[in-house]
Amino acid sequence: MLILLRESDPHGEPLAGRGLLIPGETALEIVRKMHLASPFRGDSLVLYMRRVLSAVGDGKASPGGPPEQAAREFLERLARRGFVEFMKEPTNEGTCPAQFKQALFAIRDSGLANMFDHPLVACLAREFDYPEVAEWIEQNPCEYTEFLLNGGIRALRNDLAEEEDTSCADKQG
Repeated sequence: MLILLRESDPHGEPLAGRGLLIPGETALEIVRKMHLASPFRGDSLVLYMRRVLSAVGDGKASPGGPPEQAAREFLERLARRGFVEFMKEPTNEGTCPAQFKQALFAIRDSGLANMFDHPLVACLAREFDYPEVAEWIEQNPCEYTEFLLNGGIRALRNDLAEEEDTSCADKQG
């Protein structure tokens, strides 16, 4: 299971496409991770869920029942209010589309997105006519982020420089 926990604006409204990816085997594992990263980590898990739901304007009774069921209901209620998005699980790890390099450079060079904003990067990949790249990013957000964190864009730049055998402008001359 994988969720995008959306950031909120100063008025407490969720921001589309911005947030933290949280993976977990179960809903309960994800809620526990959310709890540990929150300012309410000193509260019990039940009190944490109650506080969060109250903060987003969900006045219904706190989720009840077995912990896994309560966690699932909590995430679903946050999703209905736009604070959580259930993401597709990675399916084809390690197999980037053929035009991956070109798409990422086109998006980066456009200046239209923070490259870590994977939903926006996927949207732009579609707009720039790289649908396979967009689909891969959507299906593999963790691998995409890991690629960036491991110097992916720099590594791609080095690969292309070797292929094209051109120097940067500051090194010419």
